[in-house]
Amino acid sequence: MKMNQIRFGITYDYYWRNYTGIIPRDAIEGGRDVNNMTTYIGQVSVKNQGVIPATIYPGNTTVVAVAHGVHRVSSYIKILCSATKQNIKWMHVDSRNFQVLTTNRHLVQGGVENDIVTYIGRIRYQGETVVTKVREHGIGNVKLYYPAGNQEKSTDSFEVLIYDR
Repeated sequence: MKMNQIRFGITYDYYWRNYTGIIPRDAIEGGRDVNNMTTYIGQVSVKNQGVIPATIYPGNTTVVAVAHGVHRVSSYIKILCSATKQNIKWMHVDSRNFQVLTTNRHLVQGGVENDIVTYIGRIRYQGETVVTKVREHGIGNVKLYYPAGNQEKSTDSFEVLIYDR
């Protein structure tokens, strides 16, 4: 279902679609895997945790999300799409400058975890670009959480997804 995001009277042309293993034409790329194949931006519901952003690998109907541990989920998966992909951009930030650099920017929300809004971020890890969640813990304390095998790890330096029209 296509729905534009509206905030403060401004329409943002991105939306979440159900993902069933087929990549829609308007899907937004998240990065590259270890074989240099395109990956996409996903969102999944993790039981008792919330809605969490994750990496989608084409043809794979299971995603790995981090929310107080690593979760492999194969239902209720969404894929981020837009008719104006040129407005979706990645911006490098770190924990210390996150609030300054993102002031007056529209961060793309990735979901909600335990009543806290999360954003979409990515890092390079073990030869691929991992799309995952960014969570604020207060000014100067913003982290990107990512799966590292069966563990959840975090970093202070990453890219965050913005809508820049």
